[in-house]
Amino acid sequence: MRRALPVLAVVLLAMNASSVEGQLRGGGPPEDDEGRSLELGVRVGVDYQGDTPVLGGQLRVSVDPWRRVDLLPSVEFVFRNALTERQVNLDGAFYLDGNRTVYLGGGAAYLNTYYLDDDDHPLPTRETRTGANVFVGIHLSSTELPLRLQVEGRWTFVADFKPRTIALGLNYPLPLGF
Repeated sequence: MRRALPVLAVVLLAMNASSVEGQLRGGGPPEDDEGRSLELGVRVGVDYQGDTPVLGGQLRVSVDPWRRVDLLPSVEFVFRNALTERQVNLDGAFYLDGNRTVYLGGGAAYLNTYYLDDDDHPLPTRETRTGANVFVGIHLSSTELPLRLQVEGRWTFVADFKPRTIALGLNYPLPLGF
């Protein structure tokens, strides 16, 4: 049951996101004439399969004039006992509503950790392997602060590793110069 609570929290927040966005709307990121925006953010969370903390950063780039698609390159550090796993994600997100609140997406994941390969190496070796991510989340703005809040559930599939994380993030809008 304890492992299902983070997933349930994301689902409930996503269901209520439209009404929350209506209350918070107005402090969104600056846009250029073509509707593009750029945000830099940090996120903290937990891999709820291993009960381990996750710390990361991301860039959120709106790439289409209708502001329905974002590119989300990010990096995460997962702190498992004495091991720190490093993951780089190259993702895309699609907003399901016109308020840029509820989104889902996916992309490539590059996970650097120790892998057991019984055929070639009897001992674990640190290497980077490629896999995929899928995620769902909400992205909220505030009229009081220039920050945007995000809550995201992420499922990663790399080799035998399948981390499941839930994270809370804060994104700061940057001036556009591109």
